[in-house]
Amino acid sequence: MQRFKNILVVCDENSNADWAVDCARDLAVKNDGRLTLIDVVDFEKADISDILVGLNMDTALQLQNEIFQHHHLRLKAMADELQEEGLQVTASVVNGLPFVEVVKAVILQQHDLVIKASDWHASASLTVAPGLDSHLIRKCPCPVWIINQPLPKRGARIMAAIDPAETGMANSRTLNQEIMNCAVSATARQQGELRVFHAWSLQEESALLESQLIKTSPGEYASISTRKRTLRAKQLRQIVSAQTDRSTSCKVHLHRGNASEAVPAFAQANRIDLLVMGSVTRTDVTGFFIGNTAEGIFNRITCSVLALKPKGFRSPLLEATSVPGGAAKQRPVRSAEKVGS
Repeated sequence: MQRFKNILVVCDENSNADWAVDCARDLAVKNDGRLTLIDVVDFEKADISDILVGLNMDTALQLQNEIFQHHHLRLKAMADELQEEGLQVTASVVNGLPFVEVVKAVILQQHDLVIKASDWHASASLTVAPGLDSHLIRKCPCPVWIINQPLPKRGARIMAAIDPAETGMANSRTLNQEIMNCAVSATARQQGELRVFHAWSLQEESALLESQLIKTSPGEYASISTRKRTLRAKQLRQIVSAQTDRSTSCKVHLHRGNASEAVPAFAQANRIDLLVMGSVTRTDVTGFFIGNTAEGIFNRITCSVLALKPKGFRSPLLEATSVPGGAAKQRPVRSAEKVGS
């Protein structure tokens, strides 16, 4: 967690922004980092759009300005409080589609972490709600922390969900390391306990058992299962031992079953406060896709989530053209009103 020094905090009115700000404040203080608060006003949403359409041009513009000013004053109060504590803070109110403007801000300002509280309507039963939260998990190029409840100051239960199945692939190996680094660091900061979890299964298990072409005896099948479990256990131990020491309170759990069901079930049964996991599995094209397993987990998880991307991830919203030297030139973010100094 020490590497997060340029943090973007999403302060929309559909979530408990205070939770996100408090979490970001704690990280900024400990990491000597800086914060950017962002709030996005979407005048294309049905309710406000219907109202604006019924007004003449001058009145519609005045109403837009009033709405913008409302968001401006709200964000300014948050920024002023943080600045009084000695933190380096900037903030802006932006007009546009929320997830697009947040991702653009990350790209343009090179943020290394986005923090957002889960939507109000989702906080009781689902952390990653459809809409802004889900879009950020899929498309944001940096890690995204969705907060369902604030972490306890001491004794937090942290869970790292890792997949050692493809440790030979550089991206997978690096992602597992990042997951462990963040989980171990969060555990130390909160003086908590770490659970490292992996769910494994035999690919096409039911189809193979029913196959008329390949006859596998119960003994052969049990032997295959044992070999795979032994391999996963060895890989898991190697990952954990490389990232932890005796000062880390850590337990390792190897579970047979579908990860999209097993991870949320384990998190709920063990009252996990924060789940750290990867969110994307494809890294070979510009438009990346969330994996089916990750999708299933995010559709069920009820604790806070820190979702990481593999090395080389390029957001599908990255609108870049090549320039000399191999750098990228981005389209500017649509007009934003800066708050504070």
